[in-house]
Amino acid sequence: VVLEGLPRTDERRFYRGYFAVDDIYFRPARDCNGHCTFDGGFCSWTNEGRDDEFEWSLGRGSENEQTGPRRDRTSAAFGGKSGGYAYIHSAYPRKPGDRARLASGNWRATDIDQPLCMRFWTHMFGNGIGTLSVYIQPANQDLRRLWTMSGPQGNTWYQSQVPIASTSDFRILFEATVGRNGLGDIAIDDISFSKDVCPTSPQEASLAKGDCDFETDMGGWRNEEARSRLDDFDWLRVRALDVPAPTEDHTRGTRD
Repeated sequence: VVLEGLPRTDERRFYRGYFAVDDIYFRPARDCNGHCTFDGGFCSWTNEGRDDEFEWSLGRGSENEQTGPRRDRTSAAFGGKSGGYAYIHSAYPRKPGDRARLASGNWRATDIDQPLCMRFWTHMFGNGIGTLSVYIQPANQDLRRLWTMSGPQGNTWYQSQVPIASTSDFRILFEATVGRNGLGDIAIDDISFSKDVCPTSPQEASLAKGDCDFETDMGGWRNEEARSRLDDFDWLRVRALDVPAPTEDHTRGTRD
């Protein structure tokens, strides 16, 4: 492992500053199950090869301005074009409705009071985008859908998350479906897991009523009407940037 610091250089300006690192630690390999940036491959994820029509591919940037990400999530956020991502190529010979499934390795049952939170980034750009879904399959049981999103979501990466819990061993599957005209290369990147509770995000991907991350609106929640006289004032939806505390929101960990 090599840590490299590259100073910024500009003949017209003189920069001063220091690089600093601290608290480096390594987790056991068992704690990294499912984590993947797709920079060097599919990690522990594999193409299902059954009950679907084609496979997920690895990409580093779409050459078609009408669909697909131009670069991976990390490069898009921090510059450059060096990382990879997983995506479906939906052009011919693919047909509307064709499915591709990407499956995790086997997971042990979660603790009864400690579910997992799976976070990942999605890119769904193109006027023919189909559907991206997340399924869980407990041992010897049918697939159960946990998260789903359809249609174009803009030419950018969005962070998503879904709670994972199972009383028996299980695996997780991403299923992408081709849309109506082949202009829609659904992509995912930077999958990670943590042992905590999290709401489904974005909220429109939730299959359960009431889930809300408050990123875009109140998600169906509302203040009691004044005439009901059940409370004295209203809840407000704000950015962490505009209030003294908390300093960041829970979903994205940002001040926006």
